Amino acid sequence: MTPPTLPPKFLRGTAAAAGIAFINSIGNLGGFAGPYVLGAVRDGTGAFSAALVGGAGLMAVAGAIALALTVSNRRARRQGLA
Repeated sequence: MTPPTLPPKFLRGTAAAAGIAFINSIGNLGGFAGPYVLGAVRDGTGAFSAALVGGAGLMAVAGAIALALTVSNRRARRQGLA
């Protein structure tokens, strides 16, 4: 059994489809712009490590947001709000 994704937990019907499409489009933009940003940071600093640390920091922030949303959703379900 696969775990449920976050958009359907917060959105229903066509809003869930639009939310998933929006998330995919942001991911595609990141896949397009990421290599350019990595190259620009490398050119600016002279090392790949700064660009990789920045990317790791952004992924950590995204993980923290996903964790916070999950905890918030569980809390709301226990209180009968969701």
